[in-house]
Amino acid sequence: MENALVYDRYQRQLSLKGFGLEAQQKLLHARVLVVGAGGLGCPVLQYLAAAGIGQLGVVDPDRVSLSNLPRQVLFSDADIGRQKVDVVRERLQALNPALQLETWPYACDAAFALDIFPHYDLVVDTCDNFPTRYLVNDGCWLTGRPLVHAAVSEYEGQVAVFNLPDKLGIPGLHYRHVFPSAPSPGEVRDCAEAGVLGMLPGIIGCMQSFEVVKVITGIGEPLRNRLLTYDTLRHRQLVVNILPASDAFPEMPTSAEDYLRFDYGHFCGLPQYAGIEVEASVLHPDMRIIDVREPGAWPTIGLVHEYIPLSQLEGVLQLSPGEEVLFVCRTGRRSLQAALLMKERFPLSRSYSLKGGVQSLSSLKKTILP
Repeated sequence: MENALVYDRYQRQLSLKGFGLEAQQKLLHARVLVVGAGGLGCPVLQYLAAAGIGQLGVVDPDRVSLSNLPRQVLFSDADIGRQKVDVVRERLQALNPALQLETWPYACDAAFALDIFPHYDLVVDTCDNFPTRYLVNDGCWLTGRPLVHAAVSEYEGQVAVFNLPDKLGIPGLHYRHVFPSAPSPGEVRDCAEAGVLGMLPGIIGCMQSFEVVKVITGIGEPLRNRLLTYDTLRHRQLVVNILPASDAFPEMPTSAEDYLRFDYGHFCGLPQYAGIEVEASVLHPDMRIIDVREPGAWPTIGLVHEYIPLSQLEGVLQLSPGEEVLFVCRTGRRSLQAALLMKERFPLSRSYSLKGGVQSLSSLKKTILP
């Protein structure tokens, strides 16, 4: 980009004391990979694109849904049903035509991390689940890439910079130094279960994007080996130094081969039960369909017979021997919990969970369950 155009577009940034053209040029040559285009990913992507990051990569498997719109402000009603990364490409290139973009409409896995992470200067974790969080952390550690992490839960958020060497080349700490073990299933509720106000991921995402700029340009003090927590209800911010109890992580993969074999779902306590998670194509007319999302998260789904929130399911639902029930939710996580619960309570019934959530219903084919 010509210097005159750089000056015109980024004049407010260039005028900052301690920033200037040198820092802006670092942004223009930077390559940043963002894992997730959801509540955190949207503000991160918008502000990094606007700030002049030269190349952005975005990986996200999801399509836009109605419940995304209050917090994922890159999207609109007209985008519902579209791949998120396709919409991201349109919006960001309209925002900054000089931006180079790479997008992948699927989930980040170990093979992707080993192949793609080395092509970027740093990775930004904006995902919403623990298996991906640990996978991204381990991938950054194995490929030697700094990781800018953030997460939100209800009214609070956190930000940290992991795996960032200091000026002497001393390696930085990583996510497992803070959270060596994944929380038990249900211990930390995700936004789909606990709820979230869109302003929270907006605030935390902006903080996260600022950490990216600090790491790239060298201005200020990144949150290296520190964890920032922010309580929106009380406007309280706390930054603590990370003091790892140990540098030994027996379950952490230490080679590419171990990484490719590592089962992050099992590590995070997510059970994998063959025959319980099923595709939409298995639905047949005699199957009972129950949506287990909480009130307020229910778009109209014509195929659903009943709405019983997961929190009320155990005290409400009775199943007969041989009865076939398909539980659905937005992503397939709560419906899997419901199916496992009902299978335990009514072992003679046949309880299933819709893999991939309600989006799968759009491609429904009525065939018989095996």
